[in-house]
Amino acid sequence: MKLWAKIGVLMSAILAGCIIAVLVFSHRSATAALLAEQDRVLLLTAERLAQELKEPLREGQRDALPGMLRGLQERNGGIAYLFVKNSTGSVAAHTFSRSVPEDALHAAVLRGGGQRSVARLPGGEWYQAGVPVETGAGDELFIGEPGQARNAALHALWGRELAAGTLAIAFGSLLCFSVVYRLTRPLQTVVQGIQIIGQGDLDHRLPAGGRDEIGGLAREINDMAERRKTTEDMIMKLNFELEENVEQRTAQLTAANRELEAFAYSVSHDLRAPLRSIDGFSKALLDDYLDKLDAEGRDHLKRIRKASQRMGQLIDDLLKLSRLTRGDMLIEQVDLSAMAREIAGNLQAADPARPVRVTVQDGVTGAGDRKMLRVVLENLLGNAWKYTTKQPQPRILFGMAGNGPSRAFFIKDNGAGFDMHYVQKLFGVFQRLHSDAEFPGTGIGLATVQRIVHRHGGTVWAEGEVGKGATFYFTLGRAA
Repeated sequence: MKLWAKIGVLMSAILAGCIIAVLVFSHRSATAALLAEQDRVLLLTAERLAQELKEPLREGQRDALPGMLRGLQERNGGIAYLFVKNSTGSVAAHTFSRSVPEDALHAAVLRGGGQRSVARLPGGEWYQAGVPVETGAGDELFIGEPGQARNAALHALWGRELAAGTLAIAFGSLLCFSVVYRLTRPLQTVVQGIQIIGQGDLDHRLPAGGRDEIGGLAREINDMAERRKTTEDMIMKLNFELEENVEQRTAQLTAANRELEAFAYSVSHDLRAPLRSIDGFSKALLDDYLDKLDAEGRDHLKRIRKASQRMGQLIDDLLKLSRLTRGDMLIEQVDLSAMAREIAGNLQAADPARPVRVTVQDGVTGAGDRKMLRVVLENLLGNAWKYTTKQPQPRILFGMAGNGPSRAFFIKDNGAGFDMHYVQKLFGVFQRLHSDAEFPGTGIGLATVQRIVHRHGGTVWAEGEVGKGATFYFTLGRAA
């Protein structure tokens, strides 16, 4: 049910209650007035008939009294009966077929002598009026009127009141609904307009010609819709410009990637050839002219070979890092426990003399690119293996800490460790916290780990203490 209909029903109910209350009050007043008028008319009739009997009774014509009463009854058709009571309280004459009913006599006795009154007989069948006949002998005249006539008049009155009340309620309800509809129609228009605007039609406007509160509300809503439309137009324009900028940046990035691939190709082919030549000719000198070189010359050649080999390793690591940051990813569930055991087995096979105790937690899995995750574990486990070479009882642990989205994978060792003051340098390219003489390396492994983890939407960090080992943590973001 709509708002205006609900308010109309409520107002109609209130109006109907008020009308009914007024009808009840007026009904009581009108009924009392009608009964009083009927009593007055009946008393006037009784007095008029008493005047007609006064002279004959004064002249002593009491024997003719029954006939005079019947004559008065015949001339006054609304009279049901008449009787005269003398000063002794007995009935002098009456018009009943037999005797005067006890109810009529009882009402006459209760009335008291010499008074004008109207009494309603028990059962409501008769109304009886009594008046004195001024004969000086204490005679009284009583006349009876049928109650049916009075009831008919009352029923007619009640019918008119009911009809008037029904018409008043119907007209009042119609008026209430009309007034409420006219008053709430502008509000309904505003509500419908708000719904249309809320559905996205920002060009729709509400009629705002009125100067009342509803008109002011409509104007405010129109202003809000206009501001929102302006804002959305601006956002669309900015989105369009942003898409153009993204396309331009994408084209520039694509061109830069092509240049990087070309550079990588150049590094892979053009720089490797000279390095291979340096290393090869240095080896030839050592093999063919070893007896002609003194110790210092042989040491120089060995240094040349080592430097060229190290540069070749750096080039290989840089190319691998470049490929990892550009390649496509295939996300799948990976059994990291099995992968860690396999890598640890390879490290043990390559260096069987070292008694390294490697512990791998069971059931550790993560979602990511299998090849990239293998590179992560190879670098971290390889570092743990390398930095525990000076530890008499080396231990390496791979596992998982936490549950759900907050879980992190870790590799812990009891090796050389590092100073936490320099922890920010760990993941930079060519950044090393130990010399090459202490622990050989290129300084690219941890940078590779960081880039792979970031590509998976995760983070990587480390904790350590000099001489007490290190722990490297990494997460794989929401994909894990």
